[in-house]
Amino acid sequence: AKWYYYVMLAFVDVEANYL
Repeated sequence: AKWYYYVMLAFVDVEANYL
């Protein structure tokens, strides 16, 4: 599903911000 792809991108972006 395309929505799942965008959710994962957002999660990775948040993780990058914490790192």
